[in-house]
Amino acid sequence: MNTENSRNKTTGKLSGKTAIVTGASSGIGRSIAKFLSIEGATVYLIGRSEERLGKVAQEIKVLGGSAVTFATDIRDMSMIDALVERVVTETGTLNIMVNNAGLEFGVGMPIVDTNPEDWREMFEVNVLAMLKGSQAAIRTMRKGGFSGHIVNVSSIAGGQAGNGVYGATKAAV
Repeated sequence: MNTENSRNKTTGKLSGKTAIVTGASSGIGRSIAKFLSIEGATVYLIGRSEERLGKVAQEIKVLGGSAVTFATDIRDMSMIDALVERVVTETGTLNIMVNNAGLEFGVGMPIVDTNPEDWREMFEVNVLAMLKGSQAAIRTMRKGGFSGHIVNVSSIAGGQAGNGVYGATKAAV
């Protein structure tokens, strides 16, 4: 095992900390989750695919980290509250909330050529679930007296012309 990956839950900078990462089954979310675990955090992996989350959890375990999977559709706002409650019940704390989940439809396409149902789904995942995740984490951290951080992942698409509704959701983040 190389030096970068040899840290574990007892020696990393985040030893004893608990993190939630939405959109953890791939891409940026997967990388963030792995990094947090390498630094010693217990990481709750959130995504829609239990199979893909399980693969990330296995990668984290190989690195010596600790991961728990929670497959859900974060458009269900009650699930976000239930998840945060579960994390605190199981670990006694919540220190890091990474709102990373996002959907990307119709980038570079004129709005006239895109589907309004896709718009709704993108706003629900990219904006509303991020807001609800932040709200649930803040309330929990305040109630429990936990110190922590909330990270909301956006995109440069939010500041550039031509990115349609996806760009609008990332600008909102």
